[in-house]
Amino acid sequence: MDPNAVRAEMARRNAAGLDEALSELATRLPSVAWVLAALPLARMSGPEVLGWWTAANGWLHNRRPIDVLNDDPGAVERAAARLREPSAL
Repeated sequence: MDPNAVRAEMARRNAAGLDEALSELATRLPSVAWVLAALPLARMSGPEVLGWWTAANGWLHNRRPIDVLNDDPGAVERAAARLREPSAL
């Protein structure tokens, strides 16, 4: 099998798994649904979404959104919405 086809299939499966996991979380946790609604998901790949949740975020005082979600879901939602703003770059 072509290595590029294998990579493409793995990426598709990973994205589908991530979508399913996020949908399940959003069903159980309204705060996750609010954040997902604020993120520009149409412009983000699955790895970018996962990276956003798990990387230090300057808008959250260099804390990870996943770590802040329980304490301050509004701050995480606002940080997600900031990604929709036009970039100065």
